[in-house]
Amino acid sequence: MSIAELNRREKLVQEDSNPSPDGSAFVTGVSIKLTEKRPCARVSAEAILSGDWRWTRQAIPANESLYFQVAGVLRDGVLDTVFDNDGDPFEKAAARSELNASVTGNINRAQKLSEGQ
Repeated sequence: MSIAELNRREKLVQEDSNPSPDGSAFVTGVSIKLTEKRPCARVSAEAILSGDWRWTRQAIPANESLYFQVAGVLRDGVLDTVFDNDGDPFEKAAARSELNASVTGNINRAQKLSEGQ
């Protein structure tokens, strides 16, 4: 295998292991109920800042071609990343990377996670 191919594969692995290569993450402001008849929704969101997670973008520009996946649930400023309850439809879908989101309007507000989790 060529060095170029090894480097290409290593770059792909690094990109796959980084949930936010551009340093952006956000949290929705409300709970959303999605169904087969209503698989999408528009809601407000805030950027999430965390040194531990390397989420540093205080503003996230609209970009409908960039998809985000669920990293966790925010509870009292702490990110819960355990999706171990397959009886909960949200956790089951999140654990299987079946939930995606895109930013359709600029996100200009941010909140900071509690660090050291």
